[in-house]
Amino acid sequence: MRDQIETVGWGLIAYGLSLVLLVVLTAVVRSDDAPWQAFAWLYGFAWAMVFVGFKILKRVGAWPVTS
Repeated sequence: MRDQIETVGWGLIAYGLSLVLLVVLTAVVRSDDAPWQAFAWLYGFAWAMVFVGFKILKRVGAWPVTS
């Protein structure tokens, strides 16, 4: 069960970072502010997914961060 939870954590981090990269690259390619305005919710949601992924990994002990 721990391995499945760890896989979910890594998946959230990977998917979240890929969404962040997608939004940033879209904004760089387009010169207007439309991507930031249209994808602001997606950008925030992507960083929230990364944060939740890190929290999951920390809780199951898969992330070597000591507090």
